[in-house]
Amino acid sequence: MNLISFILFLTALFLFASGLRKNSDLFSPARFFGIVWTVSIGLANLKLSGFQHEWSLFSWIALLVGIFSFLLGTFTVYVINLNNPLLSVKAIRQNIRAHPFNYNNLFWITVVIFIAYIVCYIAEVIIEGYLPLFSPRIEKARIEFGVFGLHLIVNAMVTLLILSIIYIILAPKSVTKKIIMSFIIILTTISFFFLLQRYSFFLVSVIVLGIFYYSTNKVNLKNILIGSVAFFSFLGFIQSIRLSQYVQHYIHALSKMKYSVEYAIFSEPYMYIVMNLENYARASEKLEKFTYGYFTIDWILALTGLKHWLEKYYDITRLPFLNSGYNTFPFQWTYYNDFGLLGVLIFPFLIGFVIAYLYYRMRRTGEFKWMIFYSFGLVIIGISFIMNPLTRLDFMINIFLIYLIFQYWFIPKNQTIHHRND
Repeated sequence: MNLISFILFLTALFLFASGLRKNSDLFSPARFFGIVWTVSIGLANLKLSGFQHEWSLFSWIALLVGIFSFLLGTFTVYVINLNNPLLSVKAIRQNIRAHPFNYNNLFWITVVIFIAYIVCYIAEVIIEGYLPLFSPRIEKARIEFGVFGLHLIVNAMVTLLILSIIYIILAPKSVTKKIIMSFIIILTTISFFFLLQRYSFFLVSVIVLGIFYYSTNKVNLKNILIGSVAFFSFLGFIQSIRLSQYVQHYIHALSKMKYSVEYAIFSEPYMYIVMNLENYARASEKLEKFTYGYFTIDWILALTGLKHWLEKYYDITRLPFLNSGYNTFPFQWTYYNDFGLLGVLIFPFLIGFVIAYLYYRMRRTGEFKWMIFYSFGLVIIGISFIMNPLTRLDFMINIFLIYLIFQYWFIPKNQTIHHRND
């Protein structure tokens, strides 16, 4: 292990351990972002694959500008709130669990969304004529499956699972309704599993982790480890189905790994993490033409139907300079591709600022809606090394749905927050 990777791993361990101290917050934006990126860069710097290369100075600058710009955004909000009283995590939990919410509205909204999900899911299967899990070409089928419009509602499974879990966690005793919610969770999870799309399950897991952490006392080191093992085993199971025609040794060889085949089990997760950064380092060095906002407002163009028309008209290459089958980029790439270094300087700062703003609103008020919105911020941070969910229509639709539900139907208008900081 080289010195840079060792220092980065040690930093990640320190950040994680410091977040477990009493009265500390493991999921504060700068700490969580720091853990994600020190681990990602530390792994990438090991150069364990033949597809990896030594990064140029410019590539390092292009990567680090976005990271430090994000952290600067969070620090700016920290300074603004320096003299404001903040609730402890314990006080936030007490506030959330003490306040009455409109659980009846939450129940019926969840049922309505579930019915819409099932109807659109069945309609898609009928129209497409198959399910990706049972397709002879699994990897291609999971990407091509979906009917625009219907699939947006199917992708609302994120909102559906979040609402169901919130009801089970927080609602007063109502055995019948909680059984119905449990049935919704099981049926939604199994049906969406057939689509073999791990991304949505990752979104749900991180958001639910935020909900559990800020509304219950059940998130501790033991439960984090158990939950992580269970969740990544589930994702691994999905991947094993998608790649059932391959074996670990083949993936190990295909990825040109530099260590023994005895450890081939680590090859795929390693490549999924590091090749995003490798793709960015290579592309940022080679890119000569920028797209001036096309990728930044991707979800808006997709909603209006202009996305593919503009892509063809301007001959836009979505995934340039790839040298392997790994075709994802970290969150900074969106803004570098559109505006170069200026974009990497401005947009990550704004993202860091907004996420930190949501965090400090939660810490100052203890309101449930800010906790939910910040949990979406945790998703953006948690997945920032591999993609930018802010450009995806499915992600933005779920944010919009959650906003409507918690702004107008779940939280009583006359709710008063009692600040307790014990």
